[in-house]
Amino acid sequence: MEQNIEHTCFRDEFFLSANILTSKNVLSYFSASQFYDQSCLNEVIKMQTKYTGNEITDDEIDEKLKEMVGVQYILAKSLDEDQLFIIYKIDRFTRVEYDVLQIYYVLNGNIYQSPTNHALLSSRLSNSLYFINEAIDMLGKRRDFDCFKGFSYSKTEYPTSTNGNNTDENMFFYKVLQDYLTKTAKEREKSE
Repeated sequence: MEQNIEHTCFRDEFFLSANILTSKNVLSYFSASQFYDQSCLNEVIKMQTKYTGNEITDDEIDEKLKEMVGVQYILAKSLDEDQLFIIYKIDRFTRVEYDVLQIYYVLNGNIYQSPTNHALLSSRLSNSLYFINEAIDMLGKRRDFDCFKGFSYSKTEYPTSTNGNNTDENMFFYKVLQDYLTKTAKEREKSE
């Protein structure tokens, strides 16, 4: 059974106390984490050159990886003066064609797995639904019923959210709600 490591962080204090993370050694640091797939091509090259006595440079490893087909890790970007590194787990088909399988980032020595598109969409959708629900609740609180006129909506001051704060989102929904109520009131006056 595969474990969910989406909310996991890795940090190797021993490595960091002996080395400063740079674009030259970040993949070696990453290879000690639980995110690293031991069957990747990076590991194959590392094992092939381990006991030969020939020291191989990072540039030579990169060139060999570009010629190989399969799952491998590449350093995509190094930002903020070696404080942030972005690592791609890719499935390479040709020298220039590959699919990105997963994205990881190393921030100040901590390795994280980037959230998936599904997780981001789910979070944003949940947030949107929360504010839609608040707008519906505000509408329900302002609705009055009269036996002769039917439903009507009262005008009130700017509402506050459930925690008492007037946020930009609340103000936006209030303005949308106010426009809707004004429009329906005008339509109702025309029909009478």
